[in-house]
Amino acid sequence: MELNKVCFFITLIIVVVTIVSCKKEVATAPTPTVPILTTIAISDITQSTATTGGNIAFDGGTTVTTRGICWGTDSIPTIDHNKTAEGTGSGSFISNLRDLIENTTYYVRAYATNSAGTGYGNIISFITLQKNSGFFGLDSSKIFELINRIEKKIYPELHSLLIVKDDSLIIERYFNGYKRQYLHTLQSVTKSFTSAMIGIALEKGLLKNIDSKILDFFPQYTNIENMDDYKREIKIKDLLTMRSGTDYGEGFPNSPHDQLNKLKKGWDIFYLNRPMLGEPGTNFNYDSGGVILLSAILKSVYGSHADVFADQYLFPNLEITQKVWYKNEEGHPHSGGGLSLMPIDMIKLGILYLHKGMWKGKQVVSESWVKKSFEMHSNLEPVFRDPYIRGYGYLWWILKPANKSKTNQYVYAAMGALGQYIFVIPEYNMVVAVTGGTSSDENYRNPQKFLYDYILDAVM
Repeated sequence: MELNKVCFFITLIIVVVTIVSCKKEVATAPTPTVPILTTIAISDITQSTATTGGNIAFDGGTTVTTRGICWGTDSIPTIDHNKTAEGTGSGSFISNLRDLIENTTYYVRAYATNSAGTGYGNIISFITLQKNSGFFGLDSSKIFELINRIEKKIYPELHSLLIVKDDSLIIERYFNGYKRQYLHTLQSVTKSFTSAMIGIALEKGLLKNIDSKILDFFPQYTNIENMDDYKREIKIKDLLTMRSGTDYGEGFPNSPHDQLNKLKKGWDIFYLNRPMLGEPGTNFNYDSGGVILLSAILKSVYGSHADVFADQYLFPNLEITQKVWYKNEEGHPHSGGGLSLMPIDMIKLGILYLHKGMWKGKQVVSESWVKKSFEMHSNLEPVFRDPYIRGYGYLWWILKPANKSKTNQYVYAAMGALGQYIFVIPEYNMVVAVTGGTSSDENYRNPQKFLYDYILDAVM
């Protein structure tokens, strides 16, 4: 009997302690508060649109049910009295303001609502542009009409558009689900990066000159096929200008380029074995294989391939840290089209060349190399009969001058399959980058078309 009483009291104590503990836990549960957030700076201002957003630093302890931007001409906008624009995104979100009145002051702030109420970010004011007003020397209406056409897929299958004017990034837009932090294939824009590396190797004395014969870099290959006097005369500059004289071709079924891409190793000897069609340095023939061979030439004089060379001499100077190279099993990077970068880093090569090889006060590529790269080593007007292409330099395309050009200076371009472009326009102190995933020749060429019809035509 006494034992039963003891057990009863012990059980009672446990129950009481448990209840007290539960009460304490309930009592110490945090009380929800309104979300804490900041308003993102205004960008892409036109006479009728602007872009802003918010960043939710703390959700207040419960789920945020709505978030967006409240805005208007009142100096303290709220969701009760002013228009709202729902944001896209989670912690950080973006809102596009439309149907604004030109030359008008607006006030905006981000908001987020949870069970405790609505929290607001800081208030930011801005003034819409006056119609046809200058935007870094550009007619803003033409620029944002272009963006609208891309968003409406009149120019389809594009992923980004970036414009740098007068050393300011004035446009950075992403489309079809792409974001700034996504690495993007550069395709043959890679070739222009490879050209920069050859220029650096010359400046550092690793290469004597571009008149060096390519066979001199491969003494290990003693039984190269289709050997003749023409092949013995191929020089580095012939690879840079697409005039090697080999039969290397691409763009048709089972082309030499298709065959090389299927090989797991031996890209260098595959190219060196190609039959010759004519004398080197004469006829232009688009040739990715020769550019891929340039990485092997770098390895011969430097000890490592182009990817390692870029990590030492090019990318750190341009503040590029994220990249991916497609390589074969031997570690040979596809220097003709295998590099992937973020578009915000891709455009840096164009800025570097716009400034004659200088980046933030440091000469990364020699001015003379940039000048030679932009010289017309092959006149392609009679060959291509293209509305834009005029010639070819050192792995850079040369395009016709802008329609409004006063100096008749060419536009220079790195161009890659599926809609990858870097356009350098020295006359207007401008660089434009585009990425895409185009599936037709027409869509691939659209960036060339809208560069002239909208961007260059917007110069005031």
